[in-house]
Amino acid sequence: YHSEQAMASPAWPLLVEGFNELTQDGFATSPIPPGENDKAIYIRSPDGDIVAALAYRIVIATGAASVTLAYVEPSSRRLGYFSALWRELIRRATDDNCSHIQAEASPDDAVAVSIFRDKCSAAPTAVRFTRPIK
Repeated sequence: YHSEQAMASPAWPLLVEGFNELTQDGFATSPIPPGENDKAIYIRSPDGDIVAALAYRIVIATGAASVTLAYVEPSSRRLGYFSALWRELIRRATDDNCSHIQAEASPDDAVAVSIFRDKCSAAPTAVRFTRPIK
């Protein structure tokens, strides 16, 4: 596990790839990828490639560690990498005195909703509504 500012980390290209994939699939929940103040946790495969990454930010006002993006390379899925990232996020959020972790997913992204429901051990607490203006 490595944690650095997301944009300065070697995981940044993978995070951007994940964001682009979500956007192409219509699942992006925000108009931009993780921000410059987000932190990144990432995992390297045995051959040194970064295969999984999670970006998050600390929201001091709410005491949350907020997941801004999580992505695992398709060829590396179902190998436990996301669970490892999640455990490390919990450890880091605890060290940062956060009271909870929050994650947002498009309601149409059944995979993300299922994963976050499982990892958060709870039902979603809010729904975001958007209305196009053009």
